[in-house]
Amino acid sequence: MTRLSPPKPCVNCNRPSKPLRHGRCHSCNEYVRRHGIERPYRDDGRREMPSNTRDRLNAAKSGPLSVSWKGDLAVTHTKRDRTRRAFPLDVCERCGEPATEHHHRDRDVGNNTPDNIECLCDSCHKIAHQSPIRSCAVCGVEGQGYAKGLCHTCYEYRRRTGRDAPMHARRAAETRRLRRISAGQLEMGVY
Repeated sequence: MTRLSPPKPCVNCNRPSKPLRHGRCHSCNEYVRRHGIERPYRDDGRREMPSNTRDRLNAAKSGPLSVSWKGDLAVTHTKRDRTRRAFPLDVCERCGEPATEHHHRDRDVGNNTPDNIECLCDSCHKIAHQSPIRSCAVCGVEGQGYAKGLCHTCYEYRRRTGRDAPMHARRAAETRRLRRISAGQLEMGVY
């Protein structure tokens, strides 16, 4: 019957373990394999943290001094979270109602300077982002929400056929628009 010998201490960390290569334990051997140097230890046998790592961990946990700070490379919702933390909502700057949203005047969510942020209520924020009334590039009918600069009729015609609507279709669209104007629907917002 063979007797098991007690585990020998690692030459680097002094922990009792089955030595692998050059008398190191598994974790010290992996460190040398990955980094090419011995793992630094203090005199009391505890791992020594490199000074640059210690400084980074002691720095601020959030903000530009944080280890994980990405600046302008951050994703959009992170940039919006920064805005929420930096600018508390008070009242809408346009109508005086309680503010519910932050509006970036230049539409860049990464630009969180105070002159670019506006606290708005929901309805004022929708008005701020509302697209202007445009006319169709093919038939000239005015309206909102055009896809690729075309009204619904011209867009569908181009999607199905691959070319712009013929002149008689344009005239028909213009005739429909004039009828709506005469009926008073366009002024009331019904189109």
